[in-house]
Amino acid sequence: MPDPTLVTVVIPVFNTPKEFLKQALDSVADQTINRNLIRIHIIDDASTAPGTVKFLSRLERKNRYRGIGLKLSHNTENEWVAACRCAGAEQAGTDYVVFLDSDDALDCDYLKKAVLLLEANPQASWAYPGTRTFGDSHHLWPAEPFSAFNVWFKFSYNTPNVYRTRQWLSVGQRKVPVTGDY
Repeated sequence: MPDPTLVTVVIPVFNTPKEFLKQALDSVADQTINRNLIRIHIIDDASTAPGTVKFLSRLERKNRYRGIGLKLSHNTENEWVAACRCAGAEQAGTDYVVFLDSDDALDCDYLKKAVLLLEANPQASWAYPGTRTFGDSHHLWPAEPFSAFNVWFKFSYNTPNVYRTRQWLSVGQRKVPVTGDY
């Protein structure tokens, strides 16, 4: 029987405090899309913080997070967030891939709306959200209309974009090393 999973949420982790990572994971588990259609792939980028290592070890033993399939990969040395995202996309095996920073969260309807939008628009390669901050500050930046100018000069599109995995992989993103962003 084919794997019914539709979306892989890739979460690169490097020494992320447990409470932030738990908030990111909870935001995936709280999605209104059928949880059988979601898989979480955490890529531990050689974390050394004891709290992070302990939390990831507990997660790995469970293989699931609140009913959602969970895969955990470990890098032996720090490869930085961009390499983790690329590896996650290469291993996704689903129609769609989302990159979620380990200290970010998704609105509960985000995956459902983004997938429906992409399914209705087969010519589109990706969907992107607006941004709402949480914690000590609360701001809302609505998603701007798509334009090449915004992509190249304003970088106004945020990390948790939903990409068609096949199209993401066709770009060949692994050829240019990128560091930073944790």
